[in-house]
Amino acid sequence: MARDEPVLKSKITGPGQRASLSALLDEGKRAVTVRVDDVRGVAGFVLPGDRVDVVLIRNVTKASGPTESISDVLLQHVKVLAVDQLLNERQETPTVAKAVTLEVETHQAQKVLLATNIGKLSLILRQAGETDAASVSRVTESDLGIAEFRPAERPPVKEAAAIAPAKGGGAVVEVVRGTRSEKYNVTRSD
Repeated sequence: MARDEPVLKSKITGPGQRASLSALLDEGKRAVTVRVDDVRGVAGFVLPGDRVDVVLIRNVTKASGPTESISDVLLQHVKVLAVDQLLNERQETPTVAKAVTLEVETHQAQKVLLATNIGKLSLILRQAGETDAASVSRVTESDLGIAEFRPAERPPVKEAAAIAPAKGGGAVVEVVRGTRSEKYNVTRSD
């Protein structure tokens, strides 16, 4: 508590209880901690009391064989209880956190814990006061327009351009781009 701050029920524990994070939990809620880094923790700008969306980023194997990275919104509008071991909502300077503790329901906690074994979790900071759930859908590499550039999905390329002698002392150079092949007559200039 800060000086001159009103004494609120949410800031104190009951008789015989010790001061702990469990006193901050709403009825029926649980606390679960997510490991983050300087990027996945919104660069230290997530503070206790903020609301975040939790995103799972993982690789899946497509039916055609190669793997593809995907992003799914796992949870929306989740309250941040603590950043590392700091419960102070009045903290004014961002800190690069290693862990963020979230307030969730039991089933949501199970989803978060399972997701930590499947891929990487990232946090998306929500606007203060925003309560609407956004419509979400899975985002894949093809949504980014980069899937065609993945090395595993490129068509085979010939090892080197074929050079053949041409009439008049030049050469014919064959250039292969993907699956297209073009031949050019090149003359020598001495």
